Amino acid sequence: MKIINFSHPLNSEEIQKLIGVQDTEVITVPVVIRPISEIPLAEQIRGIVDAVGFTAEQWQTTPFLINIPGFGSATAGVLAEIHGRTGHFPTMLILERQDGAFKIAGTQDLQSIREQARSRRF
Repeated sequence: MKIINFSHPLNSEEIQKLIGVQDTEVITVPVVIRPISEIPLAEQIRGIVDAVGFTAEQWQTTPFLINIPGFGSATAGVLAEIHGRTGHFPTMLILERQDGAFKIAGTQDLQSIREQARSRRF
């Protein structure tokens, strides 16, 4: 299982306990958003997601979780870019602040939120 980290440093052992998978690899991708007057946001997001290093086939076949960026525009863009590459929303880690640090509290399948929301569309 790959853990794509677009945010705070993560503890691999904590993730392994949470998801019950011992063979995990954390891929940390720095998220730095420059002013859009310098580089359009979509172009920056594409570069951030490209930095994960997955091929088109790996986006379709590799099990992964993401730790979303802390900046709202980056989060929205990264989710849209990943959805475009995989055809669905990913599962994300849920972090909560505990004792002054971020701890992994669980996961959330974002695709299930989308599917449930579709029932409220009409």
